[in-house]
Formats: sequence, structure tokens, C-alpha cells
Amino acid sequence: MDKLHNVSHARLMDERENHPDHWFRRVARGYWLEARTAAAEFVGADVDDVVFVSNATTAVNVVLRSLKLEAGDAILATTLTFRSFQTLWEDLQERIYPRGVQCLLMEIKMPILSEDQVVQQYDEFLASHPNVKFVLIDHITSPSTILMPVERLIPVCHKHGALVMIDGAHAPGQVKLKLNMLGADMYTGNFHKWLFTPRGCALLWVSKDHHHLVNPVNTPWRKKQSLGDQFFYQGTQDHIPLICAKYGVQFYQAIGGMERIIRYKSKLTTEGCDYLVKKLDLTSLAIPPSMESPNLRFLKLPRIPSGFGNKTNQASDLYDKARTSLLCLNFMQC
Repeated sequence: MDKLHNVSHARLMDERENHPDHWFRRVARGYWLEARTAAAEFVGADVDDVVFVSNATTAVNVVLRSLKLEAGDAILATTLTFRSFQTLWEDLQERIYPRGVQCLLMEIKMPILSEDQVVQQYDEFLASHPNVKFVLIDHITSPSTILMPVERLIPVCHKHGALVMIDGAHAPGQVKLKLNMLGADMYTGNFHKWLFTPRGCALLWVSKDHHHLVNPVNTPWRKKQSLGDQFFYQGTQDHIPLICAKYGVQFYQAIGGMERIIRYKSKLTTEGCDYLVKKLDLTSLAIPPSMESPNLRFLKLPRIPSGFGNKTNQASDLYDKARTSLLCLNFMQC
């Protein structure tokens, strides 16, 4: 554990600031490559297929801005897709994609009785919309916390001729990943959610067949070279959160690894949900156990508290009120 703590975020910052020019010219890339190797091993991928980005939202931007779509083509997301996608789509429609490209949102309703139900819904939707060329699927939906059966959905999408990107923002550290075997075309996942890295550390995996399709949002110094070179050489930036991927993985393994960590966290999460359901008369999400994420659960309030509504700003007000109440409670207990 001491070795892990010796190479900390603060230590790397000190090293960089002591000689910034040497850091950017000679040091950072070596650390970045080491971290890339550790990240690739953790997610079961070939290192040449993995690059770092600051977060999963950036990775989705990278891929969707790289697509070559024509009028009449469509991309598919769902009502469970992370909401930032809506803003991204509006921007793509206004500035990037040709007129006539569609964004289709498939509604996934509750209750979900089985994985088969979701797989069949994708199959039927894609069969009736043959113009879909690209499908974005959240591995663990946020904030609804549903573990999607991506291993079964990917071949369904490919059967209908669509590329597939999995947005695994919450997956690394929660779900055992073997990206070489998963079959997706692109995959992204954050390391700062469940792998203890500083904020701003995520990976983008691209199948070898599609390296030529994907370009960084910032035009790199080494355009048209390897995927790794394109994503590393983008001018002066803070590589340290990315470099810390190596130490996040090492720390994760040192405190028990996935099997032990998930066993503990899942038990704790389930106990916490059961307690809240009983004490506050809340309702759990109506999904099968196989689609429950290990560390996250979704509970429905029995009613909206007086003075609050279901609009975004009202939900934010409720969050602030609940947070203040919890802080006051913790202070009184201390």
C-alpha cells in the first residue's frame, strides 16, 4: 500500500511543476503509456485499442462527431440514455450532421419483466427502422441504475447492420469487463466513478476495425497516426488524472479486487435499500435481479414532498434541502 501512496496525485503534480518543460517533452508520455497498459489489462482489451479521455461524455462526443452519416440515416438511443445525449444530439443536428439524419428514442417502460423483453424490443424496433446505422446503449443507465444486457443486445444491433457504442460510464469497477470479447464497436467507461482515480479519467476503446473512423474532438498534432498518438498529442493538457488510472487499478486490486469489493458493496447497497423501503415506504425499481447494478439502486419516492415539483429545478431544490437536512443531522450526532 505504501508504494501506491508514494505515487499520488499530489506527488505527480509536484514532479510536473518542478520542471514543466521536461515533463511535457520527456516524462508524461511514458507515464501515460504505463497507465494505458494497466487500464487495458483491467478491461480485457488490447492496449492499442485503448485511449484516455476526461470522461464518458467526451468519448460519446468523440465517436458521434466522427460518424459519417447521410440524409435518411438514423441513430438510436432510448428514454434511459444519459440525458446529456439530448444536448449533444441538438448540437450535432445543428452543426455537424447533414439535414435529414434522425435521432430515434425508443421508450423503455417499467416494469421490465426479463432481459428477453428488452432484447426483443430492440430487435423489433431495429427491424422496423432499417435506417438505424448507430446504436448508443448505456451499460448501467444513469440515474435509473439498470444493468443492461449488452452482451445480448450487441449481436442484435449488428444483425440489423448498426454499429454499437456502449456507454459504460459506471461500469469499470462494478462490472467485469472483457472488451476484446464483448463484440461492441466502441466502448467508454469512467475510472473516476468506482476505481478511485482523480476526476477526469476515463477510457475510450475502439475496435481495430474502426480506428480509422474515430478522430479526437481536438485536431491532434499527429493526425492520421496511431489512435494513441492522436489522443495523446493534443497540446498542453493535464495528463495526471489519466496517469493515475494505473494507481487506481493497483489500489482497487490491493483492497480486495472486484469479487471481494462487489460482494461487500452489493450487500451494503441491498441492505440500505431494504432499510429505506421499510422506513420511508419507498418503491424499488421493477426490474429482474439480473438487471440490478451491483453498487447502485433506484428508489421511488411515495409522493413528491410539499413545495416541490417534478421539474429539473424543483428536483435540484429538493436535493439541496435533503442534503442540508442530512448535514444538520450528522452535525447533531457528532
